[in-house]
Amino acid sequence: MNQDLKEQALSYHGALPSRIVEYLENRGISAQISTKYLIGWNGRAITIPIFNQAGEMSFFKYRQDPADTSDKSKYWCDEGSSPELYGWEHI
Repeated sequence: MNQDLKEQALSYHGALPSRIVEYLENRGISAQISTKYLIGWNGRAITIPIFNQAGEMSFFKYRQDPADTSDKSKYWCDEGSSPELYGWEHI
């Protein structure tokens, strides 16, 4: 696993504000799941680490701040990322 990405994911996870934790829980994503998958917050978006078929962290997907009501895209990913099937570990 890319150690830099792992450290970044841990940092983002530690920065989850309570309002985002509440938002996730209201969407069925418990604190336990957020911790297991290192869902986090980078100060402007929810961060979702994406792992490749080998189980290595490849990049982040982002979900716009739920309080942001602008017309910009709600979801995006890191530039240069390639498509990955989320949940490879379950196949």
